[in-house]
Amino acid sequence: MIPGCNEQTVRRWAKAGRLPVVQLPSGKLLFRRGDIEELLVPRFLTSERTELPGQRRLPV
Repeated sequence: MIPGCNEQTVRRWAKAGRLPVVQLPSGKLLFRRGDIEELLVPRFLTSERTELPGQRRLPV
């Protein structure tokens, strides 16, 4: 799993249709890591900007 991302949250996203999921015959759910990470990035960021607010280096 991804640190800082609760398993139940991921299941809720899948149930709500916000996250693509594949269910195996055994009942296990498979998610693509990139799909989960995409939901974790704030929506206001554009594809051109890859850093999150507060993560830029500050000159000292």
